[in-house]
Amino acid sequence: MKQLYLVITSQFKFIFLNELCYVVTMLDMSELSTVNFVHFNDQQNQLVTAGIKGVFIHNFRYSGKYNPKLASTIDFTGKYIEIEFLKKRLLEPIVPWIKGMKID
Repeated sequence: MKQLYLVITSQFKFIFLNELCYVVTMLDMSELSTVNFVHFNDQQNQLVTAGIKGVFIHNFRYSGKYNPKLASTIDFTGKYIEIEFLKKRLLEPIVPWIKGMKID
């Protein structure tokens, strides 16, 4: 995903880091509760999460002042990178507590 990494904390925060481990953005996702699995769908700018409340697809928008492949050398602290979550949808049927998931 645009040369970024994702860390999910025990307080249900999503922390996006650039490849130099600088925090780009931090989002509170406490409504998801426990997340067991995360998958980036780069082609459609989606993040798929699975956990205790089911499987969700999050559409997001990445925007930055520089090309994503060059951002870590020009904007190494991630100051000009923004990630905005546009919508979240639940995959039906809901299964309580997803233990794992495989994306085809």
